[in-house]
Amino acid sequence: MSNNTEGWTVIIPIKPLPIAKSRLEGTRRNASTADLARAFAKDLVAATTHVAFVDQVIAVTSESTLAPELISLGATVLDEPNQLTGDLNAVLDYAQRQVLSQHPHCAIAIVTADLATIQARSLESFLVGAANCKTGYVADHSGSGTSVLINRTGHVVATAFGARSADAHRERGFDDLTELADARLRLDIDTPEDLESAIAIGLGAATRRLIE
Repeated sequence: MSNNTEGWTVIIPIKPLPIAKSRLEGTRRNASTADLARAFAKDLVAATTHVAFVDQVIAVTSESTLAPELISLGATVLDEPNQLTGDLNAVLDYAQRQVLSQHPHCAIAIVTADLATIQARSLESFLVGAANCKTGYVADHSGSGTSVLINRTGHVVATAFGARSADAHRERGFDDLTELADARLRLDIDTPEDLESAIAIGLGAATRRLIE
């Protein structure tokens, strides 16, 4: 790497579409929760692949119908092992191992798949600010969850996604990088209220087309 803002790999874990975003059921009559989850993931991949110093975007999914769409947007798709489905932290352990086995010195950013308002400049600005941090997290807009996690250690780090994950990551020694992130990096869309907030901020193209 020629400087601290080069060599990033972004890992995006994507839940099986039929079980994703269940709290958004009925939010839009013309869009199922699976449709929304698909659009969120496409918008996130489209944005992250346009960050200049992100070398690769790895989408981890078991969805064979989604994979070609993500590949067309510039992502590399990593098949999620069936035995890991439903265990996000195990999936992220697996994904980190796969990435580091091929690129042992890369910096890793784990980004949740429901940041549908994200723009390339949001992530780029954050990664520049986080370039000297070994491990860190961004709390989501509620303050309790985690929307972004970084790992620049060169080895797999154990993640703690789940209830009150921001506290769990802090207790494990991750630096709190929330102040470096703008609203788009914190707005994970879980509820109808979150979706309305996202509409106000500005959604990505795929989600916007779906709900308009």
